[in-house]
Amino acid sequence: MLANIIRIVEQAGDMIRGVHDVTENITEKSSHIDVVTQYDTAVQEFLHRELLALMPEAGFLGEEGAHEEITTEWTFIVDPIDGTANFVRNFGHSNISVALARNGVSEYGVVYNPYRDELFAAQRGRGAPCNGKPIRVSNADPSHGILLCGSTAYDRELTDRHFAIMRALYDRVGDFRRLGAAALDL
Repeated sequence: MLANIIRIVEQAGDMIRGVHDVTENITEKSSHIDVVTQYDTAVQEFLHRELLALMPEAGFLGEEGAHEEITTEWTFIVDPIDGTANFVRNFGHSNISVALARNGVSEYGVVYNPYRDELFAAQRGRGAPCNGKPIRVSNADPSHGILLCGSTAYDRELTDRHFAIMRALYDRVGDFRRLGAAALDL
């Protein structure tokens, strides 16, 4: 199953790499910084079609568009372009994220950065290699590390709390980064 999901996600990555002009058909979702492009929609439609052809009995929950109640045992959970703000600005740090959950528990996950041809694939209990090579959390002292983090850009009411947490973490690590594609930042 995981190999088939990977194949489909890599094909979606080809769609993203083939884009040359993102400036048309950009729509605001919740604010001017939370946007969706025609490519988010096209990639999601492709993933919807191909993933459900792979497993027709599954449900599908995509970031873009309406969200239906999930009543199936298996559900594909998709973010077609994580880091759309980066994508719109031609900052090559975006990814496609696909999970397959069974009764609400993720069993498989794929995160693919088509710009770097970097693919993380996981199956519950079997680790998460990157391009087939095992990865693991560093055991280095946090003061020598770099923390990757998200932000509260879509909910500014949380900004003070967020920065207080970031300050506490910043005091314990070497530095931090926010690159704008949550799955890659993780």
